[in-house]
Amino acid sequence: MKVLLTGIVSILLSLLVFTFGNFIIQLFSNWLFITFPHALAAISSILICGLLIYKTVAYMLIFPYSFRRMETMIFFYCWLILLVLAFISNCYREDFYLDNSIPKWVQIVFSFLYIFFWYGQKINVKAVANVNREMSRNYEEEYMSVPKKSSISQRSKYIIMGILLVLILTNPSRSSFTSYLHKSHYDGVGREFNGLVFSVYSYKDIRYLGILGNFIRMPTSPF
Repeated sequence: MKVLLTGIVSILLSLLVFTFGNFIIQLFSNWLFITFPHALAAISSILICGLLIYKTVAYMLIFPYSFRRMETMIFFYCWLILLVLAFISNCYREDFYLDNSIPKWVQIVFSFLYIFFWYGQKINVKAVANVNREMSRNYEEEYMSVPKKSSISQRSKYIIMGILLVLILTNPSRSSFTSYLHKSHYDGVGREFNGLVFSVYSYKDIRYLGILGNFIRMPTSPF
C-alpha cells in the first residue's frame, strides 16, 4: 500500500512539475523561442546522466556483496540513461518524438522487466535467506549500515519510477484526441512540441498546453 501511494504521488508530482515548467517556458517563448527549452533539456539530461553514473559507482563501493540490489539498480539506471539519451537526440528535431528513437514495444518490454525485477527484489530477499543465510546476513548488515539519508535516495527512486511510468504509458502525441486536434486546428504557423508528458501547440493568438490528452486553453504571453 505504501509503494502504491508513493507511485500515485510520484505521478501527480511529475505532472505538476512538467506542467509548471512548460508554462514558464511558454511565458518567455516570445523572447527565447525554441532555443531555451532545447538547451534546458540538454543541460538537465547531461546532469541527470552524470548524477546517475556517480550514484551507481557509489553504490558499487557501498554494496559490494549485494548482487540482487546491484543487478536491479544497474538495470534501472541503464534504462533511464537510454531514455535520457533518446531525449537529448530529439532535442534538436522539430518533430521531437520520443518514439522515433525508442520503439513502443521496447519501452513496454523495459517497463515490464523493470517492474518485474523491482518487485522480484523484494521477494528474493527471503528466498536468498533460505538458500544462503550468510549472504543474506552480509546483505542486511551492509544495508543497515548505510546512513539514514539513504531513505531519501530510496524515495527519489520511487519518484523517478513514477515519472518514467508516466513517460512510457502516457504519450499525448499518440492519443486519438491529440491527433484530432492536430488535424483539425493546427494551422501550421506555430511550432509543434511533442515532449515527454506534455504537448504544446503554438498558434497565432492562442497556446494550448496538452497534458495526457486534456487540453488547457491559455492566452499568449503578455511579453
